[in-house]
Amino acid sequence: VTNEILPGTRVSIVNENADTTFTGLTGRDGQFEFEVNKGQEYLVHGQKEFYFSNESYVPTNNLRTNDEAFVELFLEIVPEEEKEYPEPIMIEKENLPLRPFVFLIV
Repeated sequence: VTNEILPGTRVSIVNENADTTFTGLTGRDGQFEFEVNKGQEYLVHGQKEFYFSNESYVPTNNLRTNDEAFVELFLEIVPEEEKEYPEPIMIEKENLPLRPFVFLIV
């Protein structure tokens, strides 16, 4: 865990019925905001490429009207040897030699 702010982290909020109620990206400051129904339990899930995902349980049973809940998620960097990259694709066209191409989708 680096304790660095991670903008662009995908955050999903799942309610106690296993319904995803919110999905979005953290801002430049690494924060996100959402509204939920009081009296339910939620799971906040964060994921970012080259980091292990993490989640946190958030109960709202004891919140009063206009109360806010704060959640900090810490994502650990995936070690270089565990990162998965796509295999090179070999393309042949007319009399050109084979050349490896790697396509990364981000």
